[in-house]
Formats: sequence, C-alpha cells, structure tokens
Amino acid sequence: MKRIKNILTETWNLIKNHPILSILIFLVIAGLLMIAYLRFVLGWVPILDSGFIKYSVTKIIETDPLTQKTIETEIHTRTWWDWLELLIIPVVLAGGALFLNKSERDNDRKIAQKRFENEQSLALDRQCEEAIQSYFNRMNDLLLEKNLLKSKNEDEIRAVARTLTISTMFSLDTRRNCLLLHFLSEAKLIGQKDPIIKFEKNDLNKLSWSEGNLRGLNLSNFDFRAANFSMANLRGVDLSNSDLSEANLTQADLGIADLICSNLSNSILRSAFMVEVNLSNANLEGADLTGAILSDSELIETHLKDCDMSCVDFENAIVSIEQLAQTRSLEGATLPDGTTFHGDPKDLLKKYPPQTPPPSSEPDPNHASVLKTYSAPNTDKPEER
Repeated sequence: MKRIKNILTETWNLIKNHPILSILIFLVIAGLLMIAYLRFVLGWVPILDSGFIKYSVTKIIETDPLTQKTIETEIHTRTWWDWLELLIIPVVLAGGALFLNKSERDNDRKIAQKRFENEQSLALDRQCEEAIQSYFNRMNDLLLEKNLLKSKNEDEIRAVARTLTISTMFSLDTRRNCLLLHFLSEAKLIGQKDPIIKFEKNDLNKLSWSEGNLRGLNLSNFDFRAANFSMANLRGVDLSNSDLSEANLTQADLGIADLICSNLSNSILRSAFMVEVNLSNANLEGADLTGAILSDSELIETHLKDCDMSCVDFENAIVSIEQLAQTRSLEGATLPDGTTFHGDPKDLLKKYPPQTPPPSSEPDPNHASVLKTYSAPNTDKPEER
C-alpha cells in the first residue's frame, strides 16, 4: 500500500511540474471518455468493433474527356483508430521524452550530490589532519620546552595541555581521536597513577569511538558514560574503575580487557567478544549481553541483577549460581560446564545447590571465591599429565 502511495505521489509531482504532459494526459482521458459516451450512451456500436471498424472505400468512376478512358478513384475514409493514432503517437513520444529528460536530470542531480559529499568529506578530512598535526606540534613544545612531564598538579601548563587536548578531540574524527589517546599514553600523559592530563566527567562521553582502535590502552578511571564503542577494538584495554554506564559496546572486542570495579550498568554489550575478561566486582545491573562470549572470564562478586544473558557463552567462566540466578534471562546460554540452559534463571538454585564447607574445616581466605564459583555435576575426566 505504501509503495502504491509513493508511485501516485511521484506521478502527481511529475504531472504538476510538466504542464504539457498534463494537457496531453487530459486530452487522452477526454478522448477515451468521448469514445465511451458514444459507445455506451449513444449506442454507436462500430466504434469499438474490429479495432474501430475497417476502412470504408468509396469508388468514384469518371471518364476522361480527352482520352475517353474510365478512371476509378478510391477514397479511404478515416476511422476512429486513425484519429487515435494521430493522438496516441505524439503522447507516447512526448511522454518518453519527458521521462528521459527527468531520468537524465535525476542522474545529474545524484552525480552532483555525490561529488558534493566527496568534496565535503575531503575538506573535513583535511581539517581533521591539520587539527591533529597542530596539536602534536603544540604538545611537543609543551613536552620538550615547557617540561610538561615534570610539572606539578597546580602548574598552569597542565591546565593548558588539558584544555588543548579536549578542544582538539571535539574537532577530530574517531580514527584520529584514537591516535591522540595512543599519543597521550605513549607520552605517559595518561595511564599513570597520577596522570598529567586528567579527564573529568562529561569530557569524553559525547565523542563517538565506534569502530575505533584503542587496543592495549590504560583508560582506568575514565568517564565514558553513554559513549558509543560499537564494533570498537578494546582488546587488552584497562578500563578498571571506569564509568561505562549506558554505553553502547555492541560487537566490541573486549578480549583480555581489565574491567575490575567498572560500572557497566544499563550498557549494551550485544554479541561482544569478552573472552578472558576480568569483570570482578563490576556492576552489570540491567545490562544487555545477548549473544556475548564470556568464556574463561572472571565474574567474581560481579553484580548481574536484571541482566539479559540470553545466548551468552559462559564456558569455563568463574561465576556463581547465585549471580546467574539474579539475571533477567539465561535462555539459550551456555553454562560453565558446557550445557545449554533453558528456563527461569532462579531454577539454577534448585538444580545446582551452592557448596558449603565442612563444619570442622577452618575458614580459608581463598575458599570464599571457590565456594561462589559455579558448581557443576561431577564428570569423569582423564587426569592431565
């Protein structure tokens, strides 16, 4: 229905923008209505019979007074079909010409639009390149001439470096922002216990890091609330104690990342690659991890309340049944023992009761985490040598 509406709208716009075509269409419709009136109202049957009747031939016989020869002249009368041919052919030709003209104009407009977009993209790319080169030059001056690395917290040079960094980042694209963070990390301006350039709240969360490469960076204690990390390379990144609440990490690569004590509440981690990730003491309340891979990861004391863990791979992960029972959904998830779970997450408490230490044994400081890890049924496995 929507397609028909679009066709009618385009047809109406074409007619409205081309008055000649409107007149021709009006004449065709008027001619058809006239033929219908003559045929069905006045009863002129021959009009629509045998293709608007055959040619009628009138023979005129005359005698040449000079030669006394008989001359026969045949006069063919015009039929309705002949008159319609005179109307239809110009209409078809005019319609075809208008259609070709419109197609050519549309094609020219698309080419011009694409050329404009390419020019805009090149101009923006040149602007970003000039901005980051200018930033590198100014930061080199601060590092080599102003001794930025040896500055103290109260020194004005740190405020200058921070303001310069943030203002530059908002004029760059994702790829160059990632390069900038790598530069800061290699220059030892971030990633230290007391970083020289400190990012405060709301400094970075409006930037897009989608498909960016932040591999191996130390981004601990950063504020990335509501940031876009979809399909980003965050492999081996240190995001401990960082705020990633409501962030979009769809299909992000977080392999062997450090997310200890990070805030991932209400974040989107659909189909994220999180193999060997340390999520101990992290907050994942309300997060969506549908289809994520968490095999061989640590989730000790991780808050999983109301998480959507549908189809998540927990194989060989360290996680307790009490934690999994708090999730909103575990439908289709692969449990640490390799089995696939279906049903209510709270049923795990009945199927796999938590372990309790023997009464006579002394408390072991390392035993608490062992007791809270997932307890699977005993299976006979060959002892590794």
